[in-house]
Amino acid sequence: MNMTFFSCTVILICCLISLSDAGGKFNIEDNGGYGGNVGQYVWNIISPGAGFGNVPSNKCIRDKLLELLNNSSTVYTRWGRNDCPDTSDLVFTGYIAGGNGCYKGAGKNAQCMPATPDPSNSRLQSSSGSRASLYGAEYETAGYVSAFSRVNNGDAVCAVCRARGKSTNLMIPAKRNCPSDWTKEYEGLLMGSRSTYYGSEYICVDANPEMRPSSTGNTGGFLLYPIEGKTSPLPSPYINGYELSCVVCTV
Repeated sequence: MNMTFFSCTVILICCLISLSDAGGKFNIEDNGGYGGNVGQYVWNIISPGAGFGNVPSNKCIRDKLLELLNNSSTVYTRWGRNDCPDTSDLVFTGYIAGGNGCYKGAGKNAQCMPATPDPSNSRLQSSSGSRASLYGAEYETAGYVSAFSRVNNGDAVCAVCRARGKSTNLMIPAKRNCPSDWTKEYEGLLMGSRSTYYGSEYICVDANPEMRPSSTGNTGGFLLYPIEGKTSPLPSPYINGYELSCVVCTV
């Protein structure tokens, strides 16, 4: 269950109970004609089809609902940038990292590693051949005429962002715009591993990517390649071999 929905439900019930205990100052029969049936009244407020039009003008409930909505948030990673859109607050910046696709032990999910890590309190030796390793990411975008051409072999950056007043985030591959009523946080290019490497997570890298300054050396590691669609079995209107866009949305 969505936590914001659950919190709204609890607060609505508590408000109604407290108002009822206060000597009947809140007369439920004056708010929709439910004959004193508190359960039916609350359900009418929170049911999916009710909408905010059925929320009573009672100040307790109205203020608590507004407070919950204003304080809700969702967190997402903006891959390829070290800042957040105007719709979001910056949590921290860092560098994209992941497993080396040449090795079986490589992790498949990308990580946004903070720029200023805290030292580990582990007392294990500093290196061991049996442990998987985490590598910094490089863009592999040679030959591109877009903004990606200038970051080829550069160390990829990232930012963790908190979208204010939202509760859900979604990355949509092959789209550049969000569904109606959703907020577009950023659009970009779908990226992942090289075809001959072990697979990795697909991430949406910002269409105007940034890199760590002076980091264009081809040192390998966790490599980010654009992802292209194949029309077998992807149907039309997908075009064989064309790179896939992506967009990150919140609501």
